[in-house]
Amino acid sequence: MKKLYSFFLFGELILFSIIFSQSLYEVYGLSHIGDTKLAGYKIDKASSEMLGNVYDYLMKQDANIQIIKMPLSQEETGVINYEIYHTNVSSIFHFQGLSDTQYSYFMLSKDDFTDGTGVFYTNLGEKEVQEMADVFSIKIDDYASNSYTSIKTILYANGMDVLILLFISFIVMLIYVISRNKENAVKALLGFSKHKIVLSRIKETFLIELVSVLLVIIGNIIHYGVIGKLSLFYVIFLLGFMLLISCVNVGLVFLTCIGLRRIHIDTAIKNQRYSHGLDYSIQIGKIVLFLLVSVAVSESVHYHAKISEVEKDMENYKELNDFYSSYGFNSDEYDKLCNNNALYLQQAKQVKHMYQENMNHAYVMQDCVLTALDEGMDEEDFYGMSKEKLFESYKNNYIVANEKYLQEYIDCKIISGDLNCNDYTLLVPLMYQDQEKELKTYYKLVLEDKILADSYYGEQSSVSISENDINIVYVDNDYSVKLLSDYQYNSNMNIEIKHPIIVLDTGGFSSVIYMDMLSNCQLAYKETNKGDFSAMLEKYGLERLFSARTMLAPFMEEISGYQFVLQQSELFIALFTLTLLFIIYISNHVHVNVHAKDYGVKCQMGYNSFRILKSDIAVTLVLLVFSLVLKLIDINIYGYLSFVIIDLVILYVLYRINILQQLYKILNGGC
Repeated sequence: MKKLYSFFLFGELILFSIIFSQSLYEVYGLSHIGDTKLAGYKIDKASSEMLGNVYDYLMKQDANIQIIKMPLSQEETGVINYEIYHTNVSSIFHFQGLSDTQYSYFMLSKDDFTDGTGVFYTNLGEKEVQEMADVFSIKIDDYASNSYTSIKTILYANGMDVLILLFISFIVMLIYVISRNKENAVKALLGFSKHKIVLSRIKETFLIELVSVLLVIIGNIIHYGVIGKLSLFYVIFLLGFMLLISCVNVGLVFLTCIGLRRIHIDTAIKNQRYSHGLDYSIQIGKIVLFLLVSVAVSESVHYHAKISEVEKDMENYKELNDFYSSYGFNSDEYDKLCNNNALYLQQAKQVKHMYQENMNHAYVMQDCVLTALDEGMDEEDFYGMSKEKLFESYKNNYIVANEKYLQEYIDCKIISGDLNCNDYTLLVPLMYQDQEKELKTYYKLVLEDKILADSYYGEQSSVSISENDINIVYVDNDYSVKLLSDYQYNSNMNIEIKHPIIVLDTGGFSSVIYMDMLSNCQLAYKETNKGDFSAMLEKYGLERLFSARTMLAPFMEEISGYQFVLQQSELFIALFTLTLLFIIYISNHVHVNVHAKDYGVKCQMGYNSFRILKSDIAVTLVLLVFSLVLKLIDINIYGYLSFVIIDLVILYVLYRINILQQLYKILNGGC
């Protein structure tokens, strides 16, 4: 029994060490990037010249300064790198990550500061920073702390499993303490006090925990030493966490021993270690564990189903793997552009230039309706109308596509008109033919917004559009569209846009429109591999602003997220299952011993096994029927049913071994 107890405690610590290294430690690192003693500030509309002046001012004040460059992940390696720049970099703690998140530390120079976004951290007080803002006549706002993630995520993912594990630990310790009753009785006869006996049990658990902690620490040192990610801070942090878990276990043992400190010497010597009250308590605890572990198994099955569902989607949309675009911007680069309209336009024009020169393998696929729905608009009341009415509205139900996308992915039959008539072409379902005048009036404004958008950034344009410039090509009504760009939003994947108006893009929209499209996967390029698209971005000077990614990336990221939670869930379930099987065995062992006399007498009277165990079989039937309730609340019942059936089988096996084969001993008072 002691070996099984030691194995359980050791396995528990291994499990918690994995959770610590994969979750808690990494969250701590992300929440303590750089010098956390510094306060964060953001300069509004920061220019390079202004940042240089602020840097000089701060240096004259002998202030500590820090900037953090947000990560741009490298999809080839999966590595995310945070760059921390500090004026006194040797004085701050250098965190060593264990996962694919890396932290690089550099001495902050003026060039680094002026190349930043206007966000900085300093040890100057709020009053002093405001004085600096007054000196340069600029606005400086407080900025959020360095916390990039929350430990709540980890607690949410593992909270239920940890509670189940603590409950299981308590049951195991209860069983272990009870199993030592005979030894405790002997000690009591030898003159040991109750307090000394309790202390010996606690000391025993403490020594097991101490050895287990040392083995876990040594194992982690070897593992992370071999892969080159070991740090003294990690070892100390892990040691503290392991000791905390050990203290919790010792505390549970203490509570158990206090609750069972009364020693019945006569019953212990007669080998009557178990009482009816204890039997009922363990049986109830076992049933509670059936339910708790079933919930944990159900969660694991849920994550498996999610992964299978996403993998199925990946297979259905595997053609997306040949399309490359970007998901948002590199935040640091984008913040700098937002502070400089001229630079913003310069980059946007490069995006448009890249598109115009590569139109033979570029695909434009933009919609307004479903994207807005995904951003939180009410699908049933969008613009004050139902979704069905929305699809019949020429003002709201439109998409933008270029001819390449139209030819390969939109199946609509042209009734009348010429696609190549001019630059302002609309493909309009025949159902709107009677509204042609109103339609042209409205889409004149839509086209102007898309063509003149650069003017918001200071670009002057002499382009003007009249309603006569708009070429309408009528198409049949019976078609629907599923844009590839909508597959990036889970809520839109299965929604078809019915008979939309198609604004045909010919490369004449404003540059900022194409820049926005590229950042939202609404402008994509068909390439043989990612390297070709990365080379294209580099050719046009866009590699720092955009990250080259396949349009299958959201599916891969979703699978990765589920796998992370699933991996930890499966570790918990493995320990839960092994421990629960042990508890099932012990609970039935106790049950058979407590009722041994009763079973023996009934056997002697000629009762068959079914009649003798009918109350236990009745309880099993009730538990089996209760599985219907679990099914109704969407809990996977297969694990639960397995535990219940295994419980009955083990009870019957122990009944045959301990009762039928030992009947003469029972009737003679030997058991």
